[in-house]
Amino acid sequence: MSEKITKQAENTVDSMAGWVVELEKGVWVAPWSGDPGRTLVLENAKRFQTKTEAMVAMSDALTYRSFVAPKTYKPNVLMRILRLANILHLFVSSCQFRGYLFIP
Repeated sequence: MSEKITKQAENTVDSMAGWVVELEKGVWVAPWSGDPGRTLVLENAKRFQTKTEAMVAMSDALTYRSFVAPKTYKPNVLMRILRLANILHLFVSSCQFRGYLFIP
């Protein structure tokens, strides 16, 4: 069970790596179709390996419609670390609840 949780945590952190395109405050380019595909959840935003790829995606999005102050950036590493810490906290809590782990 712990291997499954560890793998899930690693996948979460890995999936959050890379560049994102924020079209407007709180609106990101998403990996699904649309004009362009958009999401309000940063974790669901499409990730680009390079800034150039993100800039091209931003340019493509602007061909559909105009957005207020679009930008590209790499999400904060601290946010990824906090997300991993939250997953690990949930894992420890789950183990304590099931009696697998005792922490006085």
